Amino acid sequence: MKALATGRALALGLFVLLGPPAYAADSLYIGDDSDYTVKRFDAETGALLGTFVSAGSGGVNGLRGLLFEHPGTTGCGDLLLVNQNVNFNLNGEVLQYAGASGAFVKALIPASDPHGPYAPRGIALWNDSVLFVADQGNPPDLGKLLAYAKDGNFLADLTPARPEFYPRAAVVGPDGKLYVTLRNFEFCGGSVLRFDPATRKFLDVFVTNPVDCNQNVNDIHRPEGLVFGPDGNLYVASRFRDGTDTDKIVIFQGPGAAHPGDYLGNIPLDDVNFAEMSAQTLLFGPQGKLFVPISDINLNGDENTTVNGPDTGSVRRYDVVTKTFDVFVPPNAQRGPLGAPWYLTFGKTDPGTLAYYEQHDSCGGSPPTSCAGDCGGTQSVAVNNIITLVNIALGTAQPAACAHGVPTGAEVTVAVIIQAVNNALHGCPHEPAPTPSATPTANPSATATPTPTSTSKTPSRTPTRTLTPTRTPKGGAQPCPDPSFPIDCDGTCCAPNSVCLGMGVCVVGF
Repeated sequence: MKALATGRALALGLFVLLGPPAYAADSLYIGDDSDYTVKRFDAETGALLGTFVSAGSGGVNGLRGLLFEHPGTTGCGDLLLVNQNVNFNLNGEVLQYAGASGAFVKALIPASDPHGPYAPRGIALWNDSVLFVADQGNPPDLGKLLAYAKDGNFLADLTPARPEFYPRAAVVGPDGKLYVTLRNFEFCGGSVLRFDPATRKFLDVFVTNPVDCNQNVNDIHRPEGLVFGPDGNLYVASRFRDGTDTDKIVIFQGPGAAHPGDYLGNIPLDDVNFAEMSAQTLLFGPQGKLFVPISDINLNGDENTTVNGPDTGSVRRYDVVTKTFDVFVPPNAQRGPLGAPWYLTFGKTDPGTLAYYEQHDSCGGSPPTSCAGDCGGTQSVAVNNIITLVNIALGTAQPAACAHGVPTGAEVTVAVIIQAVNNALHGCPHEPAPTPSATPTANPSATATPTPTSTSKTPSRTPTRTLTPTRTPKGGAQPCPDPSFPIDCDGTCCAPNSVCLGMGVCVVGF
């Protein structure tokens, strides 16, 4: 009875999860500065889907900001990517790649442009018409905030008259203003400034922190990435001020709050007296989670001593309410694919506000041709495929039994089975199944702790028997003719100890 109840609970869960509208699958794109590629990952599972922009394509040499153009809530434009031309005696560039394939199109803002940026980092596309580029410059030479038309033509220099101006990243806030992070030439301090993107005028300082390390106010030190969360708060990636401090995500009240710019706290990325985690950027994605790539680490508070550590190359996925995380992409030390991840974007990320819109079409071309549950590679999922997945989950079959829908060595989870049922009911949407990877664990030195998710659970009970198909095709609207298969499951005759999962899908053995 208990086993049958478990089966019914699973069936009910499937019906509940199949109820909401199904949106298009999405991908996460990350610029890897270790090999100058843009790599693509499944936005839900973190599985590597391949390289979207290949090494050296378009002469890329030093990846920073990237975004997909969005003409509206449907459809996508090309990928715009910042190339710093590291170690070359050239200005930086903004390069353009085909949104469907990742193929190089042209240098939208070439190094030869007399108004081009020297060391561009973050970019933001406002109103689908004006591209803002944060140029850090070459300290102590001042940087610039530059505006270009969508076709790459220079429009304006927004640099205000300030003794120090080294902009790093930009985002359009919920109030329609352009927010820009500034680092100081000194080790400590930093600011977030606001500009009017329509008039291209400097407005005010939204948040700041003194250059004196002993006068720390808002925990901002050499800030880079910034993004507004679904809660309206501003999240900023901040570095450590000395060897007694930590790298962290600093949180401030947004412009619509009672006290805009007020400090709300932080999410520490590491522990004091341990190697610091270098997280330059951050981005909200599916389910309101905050995605944070770890590019490298610094030792003993020395920013110039960067080495690969146990977390280098990982991507963390944070719950900003509990301030806990799980490891979305494993670190390089655990055979993860990223060497030095910096800027990132989802296919459904707004290029100006950086907000994640589930209802948008996903940019970056068609998802991979594999799909969960398509064991035979036929671009369809049959009942026996789902039964095979359940057997794999129970341990009575090997992953290789579903050669296409589950790569050998991968884990079959409840989420994979649910996706397979979706593919069976609605036609295979070519959504990828997870690829094999080591089970990631958080750095034990970090103050945050991993939050378990349903995708990381495995069946704990010992399987007692293999599931087998029990249905017999039913002739039209006739009742089930075989008394040994009396259960009517939407046109399918099932055995008496079966559980109907709906749409003619029955299984036994729960």
